[in-house]
Amino acid sequence: MQELLNSDEKFDAVILEWMFNDYLQSVAHHFKAPAISAATFCAGILTNYVSGNPNIYSHMPHVFSGYGQKMDFWERTGNFMFAMTQNLFNK
Repeated sequence: MQELLNSDEKFDAVILEWMFNDYLQSVAHHFKAPAISAATFCAGILTNYVSGNPNIYSHMPHVFSGYGQKMDFWERTGNFMFAMTQNLFNK
């Protein structure tokens, strides 16, 4: 990494895995290139939080909740509480 950062390389863009890699945004800044973040893990509540997409807790189960696509009322309530707890943690 040090060799790359100290080189005269030029890049049109820097593609990064976004999950827990915020520090890598500085690599794009260093090379004066736009950063493109790829979400290879899943398109879920956490991905939506980072990308600004809406979260629909009534039918989108949180990836770590263990719920499936067909949730009953109590599962939807638990999913909502789980997601809101994570949102508070994120903020």
